[in-house]
Amino acid sequence: MAASQEHQLLTTSANIAKALAAFLCVLASACGPPPAEEQPPEETSEVHACGPSHEPQMAVIRKLDFIRADGEVSRGMNLDMHVSAPDSSEGCFKGDYITPEGVEGIDNQFARLLPAIESVGGAEGFESAIQRAINNGDVLLGLQLHRIEDIEQDACLEVQFQRLTGRPTIGAIGLIEPGQTFDPDLEAPSSSVDDAWIEGGTLQAGPFELKLPMQIGNFQLLMTIYDARIEARVLEDGSIEGMMAGAIEVAEILALLETIEDGTDLLGVIRSVLSRSADLDKNEEGKCQKISLAVDFEATPAFLFADALESTHE
Repeated sequence: MAASQEHQLLTTSANIAKALAAFLCVLASACGPPPAEEQPPEETSEVHACGPSHEPQMAVIRKLDFIRADGEVSRGMNLDMHVSAPDSSEGCFKGDYITPEGVEGIDNQFARLLPAIESVGGAEGFESAIQRAINNGDVLLGLQLHRIEDIEQDACLEVQFQRLTGRPTIGAIGLIEPGQTFDPDLEAPSSSVDDAWIEGGTLQAGPFELKLPMQIGNFQLLMTIYDARIEARVLEDGSIEGMMAGAIEVAEILALLETIEDGTDLLGVIRSVLSRSADLDKNEEGKCQKISLAVDFEATPAFLFADALESTHE
């Protein structure tokens, strides 16, 4: 075969091979670089504003005392951010208190009701009924601190209140001993605030709504504390001591009292003083619908049973 013919044959064969390769390339969609393998989307875990989750710090409230007044002096909080005088319509003509340190505008109108209640029910009976209910396990309120990092300075943590069940062990001083384990009352409402903070060793939380059990004589009422706030110290041993303030709605308490039948004058006195003692939450007619209050509380370290811990907080 002549050299020119051989060259022409090779060229033709090469062109046929290229054309065949191009045709196969199109059919197989294999032209160019191979497509990248599809990767499953990355799982991103939502980061909570208060930091990572870990086992919460738990305490059970073992003492509740309504804060009392001495004349025009009382501890508490300024819930409405006003300084109301007795002749001011802002507080429905109920004057605010002043703290022992001289801070004005303290809302604690319930302190004015206590003498009237005690004049009928007796001071010892009223105070001891609440403590007796706590010690018997009838009124157990757990306080959990979630995502707490530093008891002196923490910009963000969560506070949760949860009713508990169980029969606590009482120590020599007549209060719940620390380190006990309880079950959560899953049928009772819980309350929480997720933007609490600690500054200078003082825990601040609120406002939020809190269902607070209250003992009146032999009867237990579940009151809603509106605009609830707490100021407390978290101690090294895990105990928590401080103050809680908020407001109760007159109509709600009166409705609860209507369900109680009692042979004494106590409930009648309470109904009477409640109706004329409201100092917060004015309606369109200028009538206040809620009564301010403040309580001291003391909580001791406690635990939830492990199988119940996850069900109460994610």
